[in-house]
Amino acid sequence: MQSRNRLSPSDYRDRDEMFRLFQERGPMTAKQLLAAGFSKESQMRNAAYVAERIRLSEPMAA
Repeated sequence: MQSRNRLSPSDYRDRDEMFRLFQERGPMTAKQLLAAGFSKESQMRNAAYVAERIRLSEPMAA
């Protein structure tokens, strides 16, 4: 049986919350995310996904 890296429910929550904070406040540094309650480990697992989600949500420049 293969072991998969599955996301925990807290990772899904962190991703949604990071995206929501971006929409409210704009880009945030790792230090600001840490102060907002996101551990460094969570940031490492989820930041790339959130960055891609942000990129895809922004209108394309013409």
